[in-house]
Amino acid sequence: MLRSMFKNLFLMLPLSAVLPQDSVTFQVDMRVPMQTCRFEPSAGDMLFVRGTFNQWQGSELHLQDIDGDSVFMCEYIFEGDSGTIVQFKYVIQKNNGMVIWEQKPDPENPEYGNRRMVLTGMPRKLPAVDFDLDRYLIDAEYKYTVLALREDFLQLRDSIKTMHPALYAFTNRETFDDLFESRLADLKRPMSGASFYRQLAPIVARIGCGHSALRLPDTWWSGQPDRFIPIRIVFADSIVYIKSFPGNTPGIPAGSEILAINDRTMHEIVESLYTVIPADGYNRGYQQAVLEDRFAYYYALFYGFPEKFLIQCRIPDSERVEEIILDPVREADLALKAVWKPILDFEFREDPPVAILSINNFNYYAPEQEAAFKTYIDSIFTVIQQADIGNLILDVRDNNGGNPFCAAHILSYIAEEPIPYFDRPYGKYTILTDPIPLAENRFDGNLYVLINGRDFSTTGHFCALLKFHEIGILIGSETGGTYTCNDAKKTIFLKNTGLGLQIARGTFAVAVEGMDRGKGVIPDYTVEPDIVDLMNGRDTVLEYALALIR
Repeated sequence: MLRSMFKNLFLMLPLSAVLPQDSVTFQVDMRVPMQTCRFEPSAGDMLFVRGTFNQWQGSELHLQDIDGDSVFMCEYIFEGDSGTIVQFKYVIQKNNGMVIWEQKPDPENPEYGNRRMVLTGMPRKLPAVDFDLDRYLIDAEYKYTVLALREDFLQLRDSIKTMHPALYAFTNRETFDDLFESRLADLKRPMSGASFYRQLAPIVARIGCGHSALRLPDTWWSGQPDRFIPIRIVFADSIVYIKSFPGNTPGIPAGSEILAINDRTMHEIVESLYTVIPADGYNRGYQQAVLEDRFAYYYALFYGFPEKFLIQCRIPDSERVEEIILDPVREADLALKAVWKPILDFEFREDPPVAILSINNFNYYAPEQEAAFKTYIDSIFTVIQQADIGNLILDVRDNNGGNPFCAAHILSYIAEEPIPYFDRPYGKYTILTDPIPLAENRFDGNLYVLINGRDFSTTGHFCALLKFHEIGILIGSETGGTYTCNDAKKTIFLKNTGLGLQIARGTFAVAVEGMDRGKGVIPDYTVEPDIVDLMNGRDTVLEYALALIR
């Protein structure tokens, strides 16, 4: 079979090739992945080699177990000069589409631990090696030694101290040093990756930077039971309510206030989760937005994957308290990983006469995407001018940020005079320190801007400029971002536990003065829907803007 594979690969080579050729046989021992059911060939799982020679993709190099000894092999002919270094890893392709890469088979090769070999121009068979399966896929509750934990802790501490541009903006140096020292001193016993995460994540969140965070590897989640709490939540006046029940039809209505889950009060649960959710400054609204989106995951991080959930609720329009026992749901039932689609929407209403432009995303970075965004905006404001529309509602709620050039383009249509965007040069955005020229079809009517706690990063910048220059009337709730934020982030993986530290490396601020960096942009009119409005799908923020127009 190997002879046949070699022959087929040889025939695929162009006859004009003149580079030296290496015939290399790859071998990898898959016993551990098979014993842990991470690799199941009988169920359709496949094994490949991917590396620098095939752009880390493809299925050309398919390894197979020829003699049933769990050692999988394939042969490949490389073209290249002797001395060329080839980097590669073995990768499992599960039958459900999941891909499992080796973790770090060569720890001495930063930063991904790729395997390496040097072309020699001679045929050879690589030694059989063990597939470097991520430890979390072998035992998700593996306890790391104190020495390993301390090493990772110091790596995190030193990375934060040397890289973050505003470490002491909200917590002074002395307090941070004391926090580092006390947490290091607490590392006296082995613990799992999840327990270590719960020790370190509050330190990262304490920075007050929504672009810096600590995360457990995806492989940790893959090693956990597929059991999640079967509720989606929503906040109203800082009270937590049930929004819906994915995968279940319970006997209590959505809109019920959650009092306790599995004998823990909801207040205790939420307060514990706040400690690990990064936000800019002291922005509670942004943390609540994150919890609304990902409550099931954060709950699992702290309280595990129980087989039953006892939920105590207060029924709507009643003081009656009821308890219900719910079965968990699968992650797929949560539908949290559904493809998110950006919204660029425009409509015109006659009563009252108003144009409504909705933009929930500035994330158009590719040149063709940025150009398409600007072209769309140009066309909208051309229509507004031609129709002589005097009222415009700009809805930027739920806009998590993106390309500053997109936000600046909107400003060119709504500002009363040319204004600078950034307070100083920032690399490729340096041109935005100059006043932004006004657009030819600038809107000079009545502007109303809808905002909320999910407005973050660039959208926080955008709203801060509107607030400072009194451009339009801001309606809704405090934004999640503000006039300054830290970004240019990089992810560092802790050496032993594999936790991913996302750390911002630069500060970006817009050209305003006198604003509080610890708070989001405060609306001119605060409008926050109550639970009845939320459950009925009533948009009270938009209604308020329409009422002002009338």
